[in-house]
Amino acid sequence: MFVAVVVGFFVIRACDDAQIEVSEAEAVELARQEVDFEPTYTQVRFIRQGINSAPFWFVSLSIPIGDPDEPDAFEEFAVVRVDGRDGAAAVVEEGEDAVEADRKAKRQAEEKPE
Repeated sequence: MFVAVVVGFFVIRACDDAQIEVSEAEAVELARQEVDFEPTYTQVRFIRQGINSAPFWFVSLSIPIGDPDEPDAFEEFAVVRVDGRDGAAAVVEEGEDAVEADRKAKRQAEEKPE
């Protein structure tokens, strides 16, 4: 019984990985097409969401003002959610809403490791 559970786990995990059709680099390129500025800083997080654990890339694109390490000072800031299965941009947040969406994605990524 234990062996069947372990084998089942690995089969499910392999199927999950097969769901991901969009690479991180492709997600960044797709996200850049969704904004009307040329970002100087990019951060990417991979998160599974929903009951079926659908794969999504959260791509944060920004132009920081001054020190890039200052988290709330941006000339431009956007978060684009890219579906890991088909590359569709599911959500785009800009400005202050994007800063909050980025923080939420960061918390989710920390709570649910791949």
